[in-house]
Amino acid sequence: MGRRVAAYDLQRRIYDIIERGFRGTRNSDYFATSTRYVVAEFLGWLEIIRRFAANRDKLPREIPPRDVA
Repeated sequence: MGRRVAAYDLQRRIYDIIERGFRGTRNSDYFATSTRYVVAEFLGWLEIIRRFAANRDKLPREIPPRDVA
């Protein structure tokens, strides 16, 4: 669920910047820091997905049954 939220947050932030401009906020330092965080969060999820896709063929196809004691 986090990756969907990250993508939505980034999309919303880009839309806000295009529509209102970067200077449209009262606290531009916070807006800049928050924007960097949103971009970094999205890129982090993108890297997680990339690594998972790259290693998908190395994962077992089926989970072996566990011995229940």
